This record gives sequence, structure tokens and C-alpha cells, in this order.
Amino acid sequence: MTTINIRRAQAGDAAEIARLCEQLGYAATTEEIIERLTGSLNNEQHAIYVGELEAVPTQLAGWIHVVGRYLLESAPFVEVGGLVVDEQIRGTGLGRRLLEQGEQWGREQKYEMIRLRSAGHRLEAHQFYKHVGYDNFKMQQVFQKRL
Repeated sequence: MTTINIRRAQAGDAAEIARLCEQLGYAATTEEIIERLTGSLNNEQHAIYVGELEAVPTQLAGWIHVVGRYLLESAPFVEVGGLVVDEQIRGTGLGRRLLEQGEQWGREQKYEMIRLRSAGHRLEAHQFYKHVGYDNFKMQQVFQKRL
């Protein structure tokens, strides 16, 4: 297997991040990702890391976005806003490495807990999260309303 380096995301990663988002069913244009990425890169409560294939540095293998969350009803925690590994290399350990990078960022920021949400139909992802030490502690539905 080729070597994968993990580094902080940059604005130039937008097209590849958009490509990976689409693999999970979240279509977004490169321009939309640039706008979202710029807001996150300029916010110290966000961190985005990408896995870069050493053999093909123009192609990202995956990414993780972690966010510091402060809510009234719970102690501060890190939330995984998104985690994607290219479908061509799933099962190679990159997902675990990206999660570990997000966890490390959380420890450096002095958080004591990390959480993530996963859609009910992503059964393989649920098994992966359990395998790497995450516990499912709550079932919920997510509601939204267009403003």
C-alpha cells in the first residue's frame, strides 16, 4: 500500500474534499466547499485534516473535520463534523488514523470527550466506530428547518 501523510487542510484541497463528500451522498460544488473551508480554517475551534497519498499528492484519500462544542447542558466536547475515506481505500487504517488525529487535536485543546454522529443506515461505519473504541450512547433523530 502507498504511504498516506496526514496534514492540515488547505484551501487548495477544496475540489478533492468535494469529491470525497459526494462519495457519502453530500454533493457540493468546489466553490461551496471553498466557502465552508475558508470559514473553518479561520476559526480556532475547528480543525480539518486530510490524508494525502504520497504516490498521488493531488488526490486526497480522506479527511476529518473536528469542532469544539460548548453547550449549556453538557461539558465541552469535540465533535467529529465529518469523516470520509475514499471508497477505494477503505479498510486500510486511514479512518482510524484520521480519528486519532482528531482525538489528538481535542486533547491539545483540553477537551475530555469526543463525539460523532452517524446516519442510521451507515451500518459498516457503526461497526468501524465500535471497533476503534467509540460507544453508542444515544439514539436520536435530527430535525432541520430552512431559514
